[in-house]
Amino acid sequence: LGQNRHARRLVQSLGLPIPLPQPLRRARGPWQERPLQDEDVVVGRGPGGQLDEALALVLGAAGANPLLVGEFTSLAPWREAGEAHGRPARLLENGAAAEVERCHALVFDASGLDSPASLASLHGFFHPWTAKLRPCGRIVVLGRPHEDRPSAGAAAAQRALDGFVRSLSKEVGRKGSTAQLVIVEAGAESRLAGVLRFLLSARSAFVTGQPLRVSARALAPQALPLTRPLEGKVALVTGAARGIGKATALLLATEGAHVVCLDRPEDDGPLSQVAREVQGTVLLADVS
Repeated sequence: LGQNRHARRLVQSLGLPIPLPQPLRRARGPWQERPLQDEDVVVGRGPGGQLDEALALVLGAAGANPLLVGEFTSLAPWREAGEAHGRPARLLENGAAAEVERCHALVFDASGLDSPASLASLHGFFHPWTAKLRPCGRIVVLGRPHEDRPSAGAAAAQRALDGFVRSLSKEVGRKGSTAQLVIVEAGAESRLAGVLRFLLSARSAFVTGQPLRVSARALAPQALPLTRPLEGKVALVTGAARGIGKATALLLATEGAHVVCLDRPEDDGPLSQVAREVQGTVLLADVS
């Protein structure tokens, strides 16, 4: 309603505020190998951060430009990933937020925080950088399971991350941005890639304020495809002749699936057209 100029005039005459929701930047088309191509991602690291290698590999392979802020004791993982993917990381002296006009995402490695006092590094990172996040940006905080921490102080610090991220998600949500907490279990670092690629991409536009856990307990293939993840799979879509069913069939086909398009016999014409478009199979049946 606030987008209509006549409605805006009426609302203003009543002395009411005009909330204009931020249009969300959303992904179109199939998964890309480099969803963060040429995007600036500011990476912060709290004391004792343990996820440098996993972060460097993910951001480099996704095409991001990593800007490093904080206590990086070794830049070797970032140099190796930068050379492999042509995305050299840049260490910003003293935070240097003034050097960056806008950034796509903020990522903070809080995996090493081991006391309530260490949470000051979390605030110290986000205080200057949140204002640099552009509309529809992304924030991800990485932590460890609080129940596995060796001391009460470490458990308290890790447990506090959840409330911090939920509060932050409300603050940045007015501009269409999102904030998530990713809890990475020990031994599951290699499984961070898929989660982080999704959360930092435009595909996660409607997910915010969520604690997500990466575990190594479930069996998984050694390597997951970055593009066309449904290659070799068969998908059955009911109501595929039009509307949501048609859109679903088109998207599944672009991701590599062979789509069986099902609809009522009287919709033979439009259903066949959809099946030809996706190179799928027609199945005429009334499932009611």
